[in-house]
Order: sequence, then C-alpha cells, then structure tokens
Amino acid sequence: MKNYLLILPLIILCLGLQAENFVARISNPLPADYLRFETAGFDICAYRPDVYLDILMNQQNLNYYKEIYPSLEITQTEAQLKANLSINDRDIPGYRSYQQLTTELMALQAQHPNLVSVQSIGTPWAAQYAAQGHTAYAAYDHQLWAVKLSDNVGVYEDEPCFYFVGEHHAREPISLEMVMGILNHLLDGYGTDPELSSLVDNSQIWFVPLLNPDGHKIVIDQTDVWWRKNLNDNNGNHTIDIGTQGSGPDGADLNRNYGYQWGYLNASGSASSITYHGSEAFSEVETQAFRDLLATWPFLAGISYHTYGEYVLYPFGYMYDIISPDAPEQQALANAMASTISGQSGGQYSPMPSYQLYPVSGSSDDWAYGSKGIFAYTIEMATEFIPPASEVPGIIQNNLSAAKLLLNRVNRKILKGHVQDALTGSALRAQIHVAGLTIIPLEPGSPIQIPRMDPFTVFCQWAPTA
Repeated sequence: MKNYLLILPLIILCLGLQAENFVARISNPLPADYLRFETAGFDICAYRPDVYLDILMNQQNLNYYKEIYPSLEITQTEAQLKANLSINDRDIPGYRSYQQLTTELMALQAQHPNLVSVQSIGTPWAAQYAAQGHTAYAAYDHQLWAVKLSDNVGVYEDEPCFYFVGEHHAREPISLEMVMGILNHLLDGYGTDPELSSLVDNSQIWFVPLLNPDGHKIVIDQTDVWWRKNLNDNNGNHTIDIGTQGSGPDGADLNRNYGYQWGYLNASGSASSITYHGSEAFSEVETQAFRDLLATWPFLAGISYHTYGEYVLYPFGYMYDIISPDAPEQQALANAMASTISGQSGGQYSPMPSYQLYPVSGSSDDWAYGSKGIFAYTIEMATEFIPPASEVPGIIQNNLSAAKLLLNRVNRKILKGHVQDALTGSALRAQIHVAGLTIIPLEPGSPIQIPRMDPFTVFCQWAPTA
C-alpha cells in the first residue's frame, strides 16, 4: 500500500504538468527554429519571421526548451483565454454562442426581409451523428448558416458577389464576431449612408459567420479552448475524443481540407494532429458547403477571418516562393486594406503573400483563387487567439474599412460582360482570352474571372444557366 501511496502523487504531478497548456514565445527566431517545431509536430500558433515564433506548450515542454531558448516566455495561458472568453459565470459578452447567433440571424431576416436571406448550406457531422442516434452528440444540433445581403434579396441579380467567412478554426471566435460586425454595419447604414447603400444595391454579399459550429461549442463551453478542428468522428467510436492541447483523434483542420494542392506542406495525414487535412480533399461537410456556395455564384473577392498576428494574407500559400499571376494586383489591394487596420498596440497590419508567413496547403484562399479566380484574402486579427471581450468591439471597428475596400473593388479597373448564344441569347459557359494576359486555369464551369494588373481587370459575369 505504501508503494502505491508514494507513486500516486507522482502520477498526479505528471497529469498536472500535461494539463497546463500555454503559448510560449521565442523572440528573433531563425528559419531553423520554425522547422524544428514544425517537424516535431508542435502547434505553431503564430509566426512572424525574425520577430517571434509562438508555440503551444505544456510545462514539461517549457522546461526542456528553456535550456535551448533562455528567452522563452509565456504569452497566453489557458486561464487567460477562459477569462477573456467569459465573465460572470460564462456569460459571454462579445462572443456569441451558436444559439445566440441563430436567434440574431433570424431576427435580422425578419427585420429586413427585402435585404437579408438566411439559409442553411449544410449540416455538420455532429448533428448528423445525433440524428443517427448517437447520444454523445445530442447537444450539437447545428446548421451551417449563410446570409445573403442585397437589395431584392429574393432574386438573382446580375451582380458580382463577395463573401466574408468566420471560424474555420474553433479557437478563433472573434472571427465570427467580425463577420457579424460587417453584416450589422452594412444593415445599420443602409438607406442613410450613400456608400454602404450603393454597396448593398450593386452587389450580392454573402456571410458565413460560423463555418465550424461544432468546434465553436467545444471552445465556448470551455471544454478545450485550444480546440481547432471540427468534430468528424475519425475513429468511428461515436464519442467525442478531443484529447489535449487542441489535438485528439477526432476532427479535421478545415483550412487544410480544400482541394487545391491538398496534402502538400504544413498539413498532416495523422488524424490526431491539429493540422489533420482529412481523409481526402473536401472530405469535410463544412468545406463542401463553402465550396458549393462559392461555385454557385460569380464571386469576385472575399475575406476569411482568423486569429492571430495582425496580417493581411493573399495567395498563394501552398509552398515557399510561389508567386501568383495576379500578385501585383493582389498585393495592391492587400496593402490598401492593411494600411486602414490599426493594430492593438499601434501601427497597422502587415500585408504579405501567405507563404511568407509559412506555407499552408489545402487552404480556402488557395482553392478560391486557384480554382475560381476569386481574389481571396485571410486577415489574421488581434494579438492572441481570444482577445478580452471588452476589446472585441474596437478590433472589429478597426477592420471595417478594410472590408469596405474589398467591397469597393467592383469600382476599380474592371470590365464586365456576358457570353451569350448569338441566336438565342442564352448564357454560355466559356473561357475568355485577352491579348497580352496570362490566364490561370479555372475549373470547368467556373464563372469567368480574369483579374489582371495590366491593362485592366477583367470580370465576366452572367446569369446562371438552368
């Protein structure tokens, strides 16, 4: 008995060390430092080359790496993120739950029936498992909501489309708040602000505030504030297995699951990894739903919101030093947007191609641009995964001008037109070639969009065929 009593405290101590997770920062990292942790399978939280490298660690990790990096310091703790997320016994001022989001969206649709249309574009895994009778998922009755904002919202108009999407990653709930902030800003100004009214009148703007509602619940409920993936039951045991430090047997990283250069760099084939890319490209219900939305309408540009680092990123990102044909024009818009966004500690956000941060394959931006020609951007907001709720309104306000710049892209260098049958006038699918311009390949049947720096941007749109 004495032996057991002596061993028990050691077991408890080890469990305690494993359970305490935090973000640790290496200042002035070398490229080899990033590769060291990426190769070892660590959760790279954020990386600014030559400035800092943030890694999710526990105390054992910290004790070991402190010998190699004496300046290693803790910047975010689990207790801190929970305090930022919730106060007053998990009341959530500044961070909506799925139920709060759904209630608000339905209320906006009722208040603005000519401007707002809310629709489900898919049913996440957990709700499907619950419908099959698996009781572990009974509390996950979620839908993937998409919101269309436009005058005459109930009809298709021959107008360019834009998108704003939040929360590919569950531990980044301010991205949901940002998308809702843009939606409410446009609605509040419609009819009184000429610029906002014109944007709504002459565009079809789509909002997907919460692409990962299952993972969002894990974070909002504080089951695991580090959780990143969805809740695909990878091991088929019909229970929720989320492991520790944001990793576990279940779930896939939605921003590694898109079909353009899927499974290449910084995407894992191990189901327990935080960057698990799924069993195949578009294996996840959530990415299928977003893909199908973007494939349905002529989208010109869009933003996917994430945390953190205060960047404006643009394709490509799937390998080092990969330059897109539209890099000058993509960079110009990224520079313009970044210059309007004030950082939390001063200065502005930093614009760059995605690969300069670190390569990521299977991202939504690379797929949207590489397959559909959409000018797709990622904005990494804030300086931590979950900023204090009191700071959320200010961060959103700082990002609104950049969203409006993107929506105003339709008023930049642009050529609009239709491809029609000369006899019947019916819409035709075609590819357009402009002398002197190199055209990236688009998937068959895609809306034709050929954005180029010189001599102008070409955007060809048409009414969809039956």
